[in-house]
Amino acid sequence: MCRQNLAQNHHHPRRNGGGCDLFDIKQLKLEYSPEDFANLFACKFIDGSLGVFKLSALEQCYADSSDWHDYRADILRPFGNMPVWGGYDPSRSRDDASFVIVAPPLEPQGTFRVLARYKWIGQSLRWQAEQIKLLTQRYNFTYIGMDTTGPGLGVLEMVQAFYPQVTPIHYGLKTKTHLVLKTQDVINTNRIHWDASLTDIAGAFLTVKQTSTANGHITYSANRTAETGHADVAWAIMHALHNEPLATLPSGGSDFAMSA
Repeated sequence: MCRQNLAQNHHHPRRNGGGCDLFDIKQLKLEYSPEDFANLFACKFIDGSLGVFKLSALEQCYADSSDWHDYRADILRPFGNMPVWGGYDPSRSRDDASFVIVAPPLEPQGTFRVLARYKWIGQSLRWQAEQIKLLTQRYNFTYIGMDTTGPGLGVLEMVQAFYPQVTPIHYGLKTKTHLVLKTQDVINTNRIHWDASLTDIAGAFLTVKQTSTANGHITYSANRTAETGHADVAWAIMHALHNEPLATLPSGGSDFAMSA
């Protein structure tokens, strides 16, 4: 439903005989993507056909983390010495940075679990690297994937000082396609769960859409929203899942190869 009455859905401005004049349309357009702005404030429907992840599949990922008896967030070693994978998506001009901790499956085609997610707002790159260092002292990371296309490169260099095996992920058409296809496969086969209270995760995935470059190549992007940034937590989860091959044969080999 579109937001015909802005006062009920965004702010509570004063009104006078001349009507409401306190909304900053330019600011609203910064906070919402063109599609979201048209849907929420101009009563236009959005074509969801280009959405990469479907709500029905994402809803199947909801879980109750209190049932995970091998995980205790309130103790020094929340997951004991069990292996975990990390994924990091850096902050950009107006985004939040996200770091996720994912428990990988212990058997082929098993289920991933998002044990924890961290949202860092307005913090320096050094501060973020220090937080990652503290997490490596509490969890047994066997893999950390980081987007190094932009400001993440600075975090990578600092993380390498205490976790040399950190994996840089540099974005390009091939890399983005691999990340999205891998995560689509994991979600659509119900191979990943997160606590149902983490509602921003599904919201972030829903903003990821298929687009095309000026040259006509298929790529993927996320519209910015006030709640999800540029889907930073979704990309962080994709960076963690990047450690598993996109497709695995029963023999254990990979049958997937990206073309250049």
